[in-house]
Amino acid sequence: MPRSLDLTLIVAATPSMGIGRAGTLPWPALKSDMAYFARVTKRTFPASTSSSSVRNAVVMGRKTWESIPVRFRPLKDRINVVLTRNSGAIGEEEKKKEGSDVITATGMEGALEELRKRGEAVGRCFVIGGTSVYEEAMRRPEMKRVLLTRVYKDFECDTFFPADLSSEVAAKEEGWRRGSREDLEAFVGEEVGEGKKADGDVEIEFCLFYRP
Repeated sequence: MPRSLDLTLIVAATPSMGIGRAGTLPWPALKSDMAYFARVTKRTFPASTSSSSVRNAVVMGRKTWESIPVRFRPLKDRINVVLTRNSGAIGEEEKKKEGSDVITATGMEGALEELRKRGEAVGRCFVIGGTSVYEEAMRRPEMKRVLLTRVYKDFECDTFFPADLSSEVAAKEEGWRRGSREDLEAFVGEEVGEGKKADGDVEIEFCLFYRP
């Protein structure tokens, strides 16, 4: 029987659930959030494993792929899965980079099928955007949780997350529950602290939401 792969969405959003503007992030670089994203999407479990062959997957749409600066893509130490109908959208140079691991698929079903073929070599599977890819993931039974970084400042956005997690009340109305700090820390494998924290001149908060 094929292995089941849970999907975890990871996203940063404003109070109005804005996540992007003009094809990029709507806020200045949030260094602590970027570092958190890198650690969480790279970390494999159990953390003590001696095998370096296990990697997590990050699934994204073509526009999200193109929004990553060329020097940083593919995202290092992760299986990069790009959903696109044009496999030529991924440059040969990017595929040939040392340690590069890039898969293209036309949709989420195809992406999961390719990842399942790798069996135990795949750790966790994170969906990193954009909106249409989040929407597709949220319709699937494998969808389990959202790692949300709340950005406590309004920025002009033209792209929004497809679920209202702006408050626990709003989230509950859409069938989501907020996990405790202990739940979050157990999942990500590190201490995140309680409540808001400063990231430059913006306050952020790391949260976990799940479907009960």
